Amino acid sequence: MATSPAIFHSYADARGVNAGAFDSAREWARYDVTARARELAGLPARIAIGAADPFAPAVRTLRDRLPNPGVVQVTTGCHDNAFWASMAPPHVRAISVALTG
Repeated sequence: MATSPAIFHSYADARGVNAGAFDSAREWARYDVTARARELAGLPARIAIGAADPFAPAVRTLRDRLPNPGVVQVTTGCHDNAFWASMAPPHVRAISVALTG
């Protein structure tokens, strides 16, 4: 489960936001969730992001590569406390379903 995840299109994008986010381009490639999206097949997942969030374009790219793109919810909101609080109840429900599955 993730709310407003910091998903990047490239190592350069990640470094531009946070120079310490990855130690190297090799580490970036190893952990690039978008490139590894198919590995989430069959796992419980839920991603929520506000359309005005700066990470929304990269999350849409991830969504399009996921085995089940329906686990991604893009709705109104931004990368802020109000959005995160609004997504807490649906995340808790999703976690509950995953645990009792």
